[in-house]
Amino acid sequence: MSDIAAEAQVGVQTIYRWWPSRSALLADVLAETARTAMPFTQTGHFRTDLRKQMRAMVRAFNGETGGLLREVLADAQTDPATRQAFIESFYQHRRDQAHAFLQHAIDNGQLDEPADLDGLMLALYAPLWLTLLVRHQPLDNRLVDRTITAVLGPTDTVR
Repeated sequence: MSDIAAEAQVGVQTIYRWWPSRSALLADVLAETARTAMPFTQTGHFRTDLRKQMRAMVRAFNGETGGLLREVLADAQTDPATRQAFIESFYQHRRDQAHAFLQHAIDNGQLDEPADLDGLMLALYAPLWLTLLVRHQPLDNRLVDRTITAVLGPTDTVR
């Protein structure tokens, strides 16, 4: 935190006024990083856009972002302030973006409306998060392709 304060040319106490812990600060940094590193784009080709976004997650998760996410999530298990900061700064924002992305595809006839949109989001993204945290299998583009096929079927549901 002292290095961050020095870089920002403020006192350490100023940093702690805004963020209660290093992990809470990292949650905000991760949220900003996700906006550019893992964007949701909509070109009108839902499955291609989804694959591109999920592959961007794989790249980010395999880099420094993944290490920081693991660190913040580890701290969040025992620190309620870190958990709340992560949910508010990173998780809820990403969840809302994914929801809007999927809803846009539904509204434009590119994806059949699922019985449970939240369940669809979990089915698509949970394998990436689980693999980030457990590291039980390669976190790669093959995982993305397998997940999309398992969840959406072998072909697009475009009408």
